[in-house]
Amino acid sequence: MKLIIIRHANAQASGDDGDFSRDLSERGEKQAKEIAAFLASAGIVPDYAIVSAAHRTAQTFERLNVNCPADITRTAYNASAQTLARLVSEVPEDASCVALVAHNPGVTDLAIVCGHDNVLSTGAVVIVEWSGTTLDFIEATKTIRETFTPRA
Repeated sequence: MKLIIIRHANAQASGDDGDFSRDLSERGEKQAKEIAAFLASAGIVPDYAIVSAAHRTAQTFERLNVNCPADITRTAYNASAQTLARLVSEVPEDASCVALVAHNPGVTDLAIVCGHDNVLSTGAVVIVEWSGTTLDFIEATKTIRETFTPRA
């Protein structure tokens, strides 16, 4: 089982309706393209996604150009690592590769719980693996398989 933890790409400083409505910046658009290229070159294709409903996270996910069911949810907006882990554990059991696109500090904290040792910058990706299904995620022994940080 794989989890692709993605911190949203770089965003504009403000949005029309505050933080939730911030769009990707020009740099963020480039970062999102780099993430998509990294996933494609690594042959990593999610079959389910959990995406914060904030504009910048939804836009980051859209730029990945993946065709899978997505739970675009306000619950993932500025969520804690515990909430994000619960969302992963609630994904349908037949999923084998889940993308999670959300915000710091939750995504960094989740990556650290999984064995990563750095703060995730905008657009950073951490690939986590474990045995079992999504139901096993919280209690499973997890391994970091790969990381990626956009150059943009």
